Amino acid sequence: KITDTVINKQFSNNVNRQKNCDIANVNKQIVANEKYLNAIEIISSTIGLSSLDAELEKTAKMKKEFFEDTLSELAERLGVTKSCLNHRLRKLVQIAEELK
Repeated sequence: KITDTVINKQFSNNVNRQKNCDIANVNKQIVANEKYLNAIEIISSTIGLSSLDAELEKTAKMKKEFFEDTLSELAERLGVTKSCLNHRLRKLVQIAEELK
């Protein structure tokens, strides 16, 4: 009976840990997504997306259109690596910061 209780408790703890990690990851994704979309909006409303180089413009338009995509999904749509996409998104944020 004690062994069953210990096993059930360990199982419950593992499920709770996994759930907490999943929630934290989703929250991080939401914050990052808002940051990227805000940057794209700032660029769009000030200098326009067409003033960006072709790769950044395409990235911004795709991010705006497919805002719910994960980095992996969006990178696949663009035909680039996740690392390349992450670099482009950081560049968009940097441009938006300079425009503020």
